[in-house]
Amino acid sequence: MFKVSFFGMVEEFPAVVRDIAYLRSKGMLSLTTFYNLMRRQGLKRTKALIVQGKVERGEYVIIDEKGNEIRPEEIENKLLTKVFKFVWMLKLKYKRRKHHQVHIEVTVDGTVEKHEVFPEPIPMNIRDKIRDEFELAFERYMREFWSILVRTLNVKGLLDEYVSDIAEFEEIKEYYKEINEKLEGEITNIAFLVKRYEEAEWKRIVQYERDFEPYVVEKLEEIIDWITETEMDFLRREIEKVKEETKSRIEKARIDVFKTRIERAEKVVDIKTIEKDLGEAFITGKITEKEYNELLSLLKERSAMIFNQIVIRWCERIKRAETEGKLNEIMKRIMNTWTWKNFLFEPFREKVIECERERRNELLKEAVRKKEITRERALKRVESYFRRRKEEIMKTTRSVRDLRRLITRVRRSALSEEKKEELIKLIEDNIEKIQKESCETAWRIVETVTDITKLRNKYYEIGNNKQNFEPCYDEIRKAIRSKIQKLRREDYRRRADEIINEFKESETFDRIAIVNRECSNILMLPLTVQYRVFREFINLVENRNELAAIFNCLKDSPIWTEPKYSKWKSRLKKMIEEKRV
Repeated sequence: MFKVSFFGMVEEFPAVVRDIAYLRSKGMLSLTTFYNLMRRQGLKRTKALIVQGKVERGEYVIIDEKGNEIRPEEIENKLLTKVFKFVWMLKLKYKRRKHHQVHIEVTVDGTVEKHEVFPEPIPMNIRDKIRDEFELAFERYMREFWSILVRTLNVKGLLDEYVSDIAEFEEIKEYYKEINEKLEGEITNIAFLVKRYEEAEWKRIVQYERDFEPYVVEKLEEIIDWITETEMDFLRREIEKVKEETKSRIEKARIDVFKTRIERAEKVVDIKTIEKDLGEAFITGKITEKEYNELLSLLKERSAMIFNQIVIRWCERIKRAETEGKLNEIMKRIMNTWTWKNFLFEPFREKVIECERERRNELLKEAVRKKEITRERALKRVESYFRRRKEEIMKTTRSVRDLRRLITRVRRSALSEEKKEELIKLIEDNIEKIQKESCETAWRIVETVTDITKLRNKYYEIGNNKQNFEPCYDEIRKAIRSKIQKLRREDYRRRADEIINEFKESETFDRIAIVNRECSNILMLPLTVQYRVFREFINLVENRNELAAIFNCLKDSPIWTEPKYSKWKSRLKKMIEEKRV
């Protein structure tokens, strides 16, 4: 078990203490969770904060199982990762029909990883997940290869024995792994034993093992994705908590906070959270369009570093595809990810598509070379691929840019000119459809929606998907800005009227309370509206106490403090002096 030793501290702690402090220093753990996780390792609040400071300054060493020291610079951007060995076993027995008995025992050995610092998922949950998912893999295999509906037979009670369980699940190794590096897993052995009646000897069928292997390998990949997603969900929740904890600081220095978060972004979950928060800040009016565009430009630069690594991993996965079917499955999983669908990843989609194109061409050329298919059949598959790709775009990103890239690929393909024109016409029809529907929806929102946040959300969406709104881009954005300004004026006017009417209908003590209560809200109104509210207040005052309350609020307004509004100030000052008299 790895330990961590901090300079100036006698005792040693589990190495995960360093990771907890590291995530906290990166702004990925809330203070409450930080304290709770440290408490599990035996550290109280004061000592936890001391440890965090030492981690930030690099005042520690990691000691491995052999007593070797690992310096902080060696594990920069790394987390302690545990490797678990598992053995899954399944027994199936069907002997109700004497001459058609089936006895099967399957054993699958493998390994799987998780980051030690994340409390979710716990090893027991991983164990249960492996058991359940491998059982589903077995049932699918039996259905597709043996035409046996195992689940149905089991539910109806027709099986004499059907047991799926984890025979062994233990930690075998721990090491430090790059944060951006994918968690791994491996199937190390499969044993598929069969016999046809109770007294017979078990036979290990290698062909069955080979047939069954792709099913458990696919499930293991899904389990690893589930572990990763569970850890990322935990991180996302923590980042949300951190955001709440730092809300007051964000209010004071929002732009600097965003810049810092962008600079520190190291994973897709960081980009995802920042992009979401940045969009919300713009939609809710907390940052201006100019500030949003500047921050978005920084985020694109930062995300390029992360997305390039993702492209490399995806291309490596694509290159390992041994069949067109496997390649299609890989691309389907990729295109259903948040990364693929997000507009920030748009410039990188072409690289992944190019990797897919190269691998698909290699597979088709190999098939033609081996005379498994004819050239005409290969071209037919290319045409089918373009049609299917068009449908995938319509179901996922609905991006005009992606469709136009597809047109470029069609033009570069080896298809006949007639087929090219047919496909291009089909894709162009879909582009026209997307643009027409996008513009119609946008205009309908402008005409019907009276919520400023929803309008800003649509403005944000249009800005990030310009090509989808090309026929109406300038006009619709201008209309949305105009509608927002109109709604704001109405909202300010309505709010001012409410405050003035409440003041007018109240007695002296209530009036003073109203001014004190509403002062911060008044100072957030546009200066023209502020001037109107203060002017009405002064006209309505009936004694010096009310006037004093109004002046205490007015003196914090830019109308009173900034020289450029001296004209309004002199008028209000004159009104106040007249009332005092």
